[in-house]
Amino acid sequence: MRSRSLPLILAWALAGCVATPESSPSASPALIARTDTPPSTVAAPSSSATPAPLPMGTRVPEAGVIYLILGSQLIRYDGSTGSVTQLGSGAEFDRATATGTYVVPYGGRVSRIAWDGMMTRLDCGELLRRASISASGDCAGVSGDLSLRIQQGRDAPRVVVPPGGGALDVAWRPDGREIAVVKRVGQFENSLWVIAPDGTGREVYAAPRGSNGDTLYWPTWSPDGSVIAVVLNRSGSFSLGADGGTSLLLISYPSGTVADLGLVPLTRDRIRWSGDGTLAFVRGAGREPATNRKVILRDRDGTETSLGSSAVADHPAWDPAGVRTALTETDETGTRFTVVDRRDSGRASFVCPSGEAMGARWAKDGDRLLLLCHEKGSDVSELWLRRFTGASERLMTVPHGFVELFRTLTWSEAVP
Repeated sequence: MRSRSLPLILAWALAGCVATPESSPSASPALIARTDTPPSTVAAPSSSATPAPLPMGTRVPEAGVIYLILGSQLIRYDGSTGSVTQLGSGAEFDRATATGTYVVPYGGRVSRIAWDGMMTRLDCGELLRRASISASGDCAGVSGDLSLRIQQGRDAPRVVVPPGGGALDVAWRPDGREIAVVKRVGQFENSLWVIAPDGTGREVYAAPRGSNGDTLYWPTWSPDGSVIAVVLNRSGSFSLGADGGTSLLLISYPSGTVADLGLVPLTRDRIRWSGDGTLAFVRGAGREPATNRKVILRDRDGTETSLGSSAVADHPAWDPAGVRTALTETDETGTRFTVVDRRDSGRASFVCPSGEAMGARWAKDGDRLLLLCHEKGSDVSELWLRRFTGASERLMTVPHGFVELFRTLTWSEAVP
């Protein structure tokens, strides 16, 4: 671990190029091709492409408002009317609040979208590849030129990492005082830094050198800000990483102590913290269809519990109280939902109203679940509202390729 102010590192101004190694500042940089790219850094589909038809919605007032991203389309479902409308484009969502949510576009600026559909632009960078919003609404944005800009309140935005400085990903600490930043520090070399808004900071973890691209992804803070979860892809290739060589690391802050939790799929949606700091994650390879995955709960003291009772358990989601976990389980009969209560290890399983279980999200009252279901052979999936006391209702259809209920979906009824 090294303590120092954030250095200026020469790099290409394009996100797909690799920085000149620190040891050879005068060397001619070489363009390095990546075999695969994280979903949030893929270029937006061509504007000339024929837009996909909008999903079909059903009026269910209790469902509130759902925003989701289908391909590059930003879609709004209004349960009070059943209407489905397109509002623009987007790549992924960040924070959601009682009044709205934040969307990161494909190579544009972050927008805050109220639940009624009103949109406000933020000024934390152009041509953004990643962004993070603090609890107070401060914005940190990583641009395609590998710079990092922060906008706090009404203050003018500040460049914290200059263009070519290697910034790849960013996440605010829960207290809003610091940010975790994944940086490219050399060819196929990534490190994790913690930086204050004034630009001072230090490296807390240096990843092993990869062989084919960037190696660190999706820094995610524990609720108390004492641990950063980050995915290590040792090869740098998403294709090779799907078969092995990836780990979920827990990096203690400020000590920099590292715990390697083993093989995990290369996706952010399967890393879920509860409010008390218990981590739910999926252990196993990322290649689909999966043959062996486990949902693991890891307590703050390092104790681990496996929740699944089948060969493949996946897609954990915490209830608001942090005591029940919804997950999917797959066996020879199909894929179902299971809810596990950590207080007494009680289990309750149920099937989708239509087809196979694909994922779930809890409503803020803990009495409703948003379900994603898919009928084998169909080119669409369905979102359902399931009540623990009462009937389930279909909300809308979505393309079968829609699979992530956190990164590309946000729900007004899930916000405390």
